[in-house]
Amino acid sequence: MRKSANLRRQNRMKRALLILLVWLLASGISFAESEQALDLEHYWLGNGLEVILVRDTSAPTVAVDIWYKVGSANDPAGKSGFAHLFEHMMFEGSPHIPNNGIDALLEPVGGSSNAYVGKDYTAYYETVPSHQLPLALWIEADRMGGLDVTQENLDNQRAIVIEELQRSYDNQPYGTTVKALTTAPYTYAPYQRPTIGSIEDINSAQIDDIIEFHRTYYIPNNATLVVAGDIDFATTRSLIDELFAPIPRGEEPPALPEYVPVEQEEAEFITIEDPFINLPALVVAYEIPPLTHEDFPALNILASVLSVGDSSRLAKRLVDTGKALQADAWIIDNQGPGIFAFILIANVGIELAELEAAAYEELQTIIDNGVPQAELDKIIARIRSGNILELETALGLAESVQSANYHSGDPQAIFTGINRYAAVTSEDIQRVAKQYLEAADRHVINTVETDAEAPPAVEPYAATETSEMTPDYRYVIEQAEPPPPLESNEFNLPTITETVMSNGLEVVVIEQPNMPIISLDVYFAGGSTAQPTDLPGLAGITGYLISRGTATRSAQDIAGAIEQVGGAINSVGSSDYLQLGVFALIEDADLAFELLADMTLNANFPENEFERERAEWISSLEANMAEPGFVASRIHNNRLYGSEHGYGNLYTFASLEAITRNDIVAFYESRRQPNNAVLIIAGAISVADGLAYAEERFADWEGSAEALSYPALPENSGLQILLVDRPGSTQAEFRLGNIAVQGASLDYFPARVLNHVLGGTFSSRLVQNIREEKGYTYSIYSYFGYPADMGSFVVSAAVRNDVIAETLQEVFKEIERIQTEPLTDEEINAARDGIVGEFVFGLESYQDFVGAVASYKNRGVEIDRLSKWLGYIKAVSTQDVLDTANAYIHPDDFVLVVVGDASAIQTSLETLGEVTLVEAE
Repeated sequence: MRKSANLRRQNRMKRALLILLVWLLASGISFAESEQALDLEHYWLGNGLEVILVRDTSAPTVAVDIWYKVGSANDPAGKSGFAHLFEHMMFEGSPHIPNNGIDALLEPVGGSSNAYVGKDYTAYYETVPSHQLPLALWIEADRMGGLDVTQENLDNQRAIVIEELQRSYDNQPYGTTVKALTTAPYTYAPYQRPTIGSIEDINSAQIDDIIEFHRTYYIPNNATLVVAGDIDFATTRSLIDELFAPIPRGEEPPALPEYVPVEQEEAEFITIEDPFINLPALVVAYEIPPLTHEDFPALNILASVLSVGDSSRLAKRLVDTGKALQADAWIIDNQGPGIFAFILIANVGIELAELEAAAYEELQTIIDNGVPQAELDKIIARIRSGNILELETALGLAESVQSANYHSGDPQAIFTGINRYAAVTSEDIQRVAKQYLEAADRHVINTVETDAEAPPAVEPYAATETSEMTPDYRYVIEQAEPPPPLESNEFNLPTITETVMSNGLEVVVIEQPNMPIISLDVYFAGGSTAQPTDLPGLAGITGYLISRGTATRSAQDIAGAIEQVGGAINSVGSSDYLQLGVFALIEDADLAFELLADMTLNANFPENEFERERAEWISSLEANMAEPGFVASRIHNNRLYGSEHGYGNLYTFASLEAITRNDIVAFYESRRQPNNAVLIIAGAISVADGLAYAEERFADWEGSAEALSYPALPENSGLQILLVDRPGSTQAEFRLGNIAVQGASLDYFPARVLNHVLGGTFSSRLVQNIREEKGYTYSIYSYFGYPADMGSFVVSAAVRNDVIAETLQEVFKEIERIQTEPLTDEEINAARDGIVGEFVFGLESYQDFVGAVASYKNRGVEIDRLSKWLGYIKAVSTQDVLDTANAYIHPDDFVLVVVGDASAIQTSLETLGEVTLVEAE
């Protein structure tokens, strides 16, 4: 993937749903009722380009999504990772778009772009407000015609890809394991190369290779274009005909060899010594048939029976008993062979062999006894609800259509494909488990700790001499400028109604009648900010345990009831709140409210659940301490906020061990009071019905919680450089920043514009300077945080060891520039317009609305600000940005935390100031 996102950890329900949706999307099929159909047109241009138009007018957004039938399986001999490197090159310039020009075109109108590479295909997509559809189509047509390849941009992207490889694999815990999992089990030669490639092969790529690859595979007759969202069919067809039809057909690309299954004679055992892990891991992988094979649905359902949901078999056997930190069964699917894999990480003190034996036993139990129909019904119900979420956004719709069409030849298979799964019987699952998951078919990958040094970093190749080149385009489209925008469509916020019950409970109802779901969330103010300072970690453990048992229901009773109807439950404890949520189809609203009320009012925190969850937190901390980004953020927060504040009060092994069940019960009772709670109801429910449910379930709830207060923050004076030694690390991970904007402040708006320009987008100054111009990193970004109390300003990146000082110097230069030089009219107009355009994408799904309302409530912001949001952004001036930069960014008092190999980076860091070595914990 060309870009990385600043991803935040999600709660368990959303993570579970995401896993489910990734599974469905990767399977090429999203599901709903088989009688449903998309409003679409499907046709081919004369040059062979396949086109699918899908209309959904629920929001004024559109996605342009083009898949080329070329992936890592097509990498030239001796050039693993080439398809991925080429994907990066597709953003480096085309006949009418300069290097890095795509983001410069899209971001000022609120659009975005990205790409990714699989084994079999490469996807490129843009999301834009629907009136900007002509721009997105023009971009894709221009780069289908030709690329502007230079030695400079090839060397630059080569360096970025190598940084990506080192960041995501070579410098990460379990990175080598992931590469082994996605290559070793295959008998099919084209799949035995890692998609990311090797540094040596990436360094061997030449300009002629790039040009030839484009001419061979990036042709209209090897591509499918999907346009999904708020579109007019006739207008869209006209634009596509104008832009794409003249591009000439190419010669048919060379076909991959046919996949012929090979019988494996005996199991393979691989041991990986990983210098970066703190907990060993075991992966057991099997090669399975292609996605289109008749046995694939049964194998996919088998994986779900084993590990999808809290009521799955491995969850009950290994997670609920406190033995496993992770116990999953995964499917990797392709046009060619796929992989079925167990992924096992034990909690501290548990042997992996016990987990491995349990996984085999659960598999054998299914082979011997089959799967009850109720369990199969549960999986189909989850599939059905998962589809509803996946089709909610323009991009989700486009990707689902692409995948269904690619794998089945029918875009409507996102609905009809459920029949393949609904037809699976217990006998089918028994048969495929026995046939494909035999002991001799295993590839057992055992990842163990080692004291050995990590491999040294490899420098990216760069040509010593470069010369001007005349672009060698295959074709140049006639349109030197994008067609003008279409007429814009209005975006209307859903109806949001607030009320306060007589007991003090705030209730917010978000009406979204087009979504046949019900989403219920209760938020209690005060998470780690309300816990005793001598018990860090208490809020986090409490949050998760809210959903793990009541006076009348066990954790499995709760999980089984909601998962049987395709729903999900989550609970979490964060810095600012405790949260409990239930998701279900609207037809199951009674059950959803019943479960929510029972958990809210009657959570009883069973001793066995408490002991298990505490052990899991200890194991998670052990594992996470091997992650440089986790360590850097953790120490940075502590130094900014201090140990007396919930944002900086770090949980440790000792503090986790000190927590008791009585502490959990007392803390929950102190926060679980109606005057301290907000209930958010969203979905296909009227205000009257939502409030009636709330009265029925919560009217008798009484009690009062103490208001929150926050301690004074440390006075950080002078630049502090803190270095955490991570021997053998090939990259230096850093966090740099200071305390900044209070969460409810209206200064959010000029800060948002400021960060858009500085480091919040791909065309921002930090990204263009440090990634695109210098190739120092795969990802760098800045952000302002907006919690309930004081937020922070942070710059974050991982860079090569040899350029850590240079990178930080450039960061300081960019900050000085934004504090001293007013933005140009072009810059501030582009930033404001871009943020305004992004607004609709931030509220495209029901989850977005719930998240926005919850954020406002937790920060004490009036919901009415949502309707005024665009006006506030449009009113930001250049002086506002300059004032905000100087008010909230303080380079002289920054806290800088760097995690890396001290022997390689300390001397260079000392050129910036005094360096203090600190421990990771």
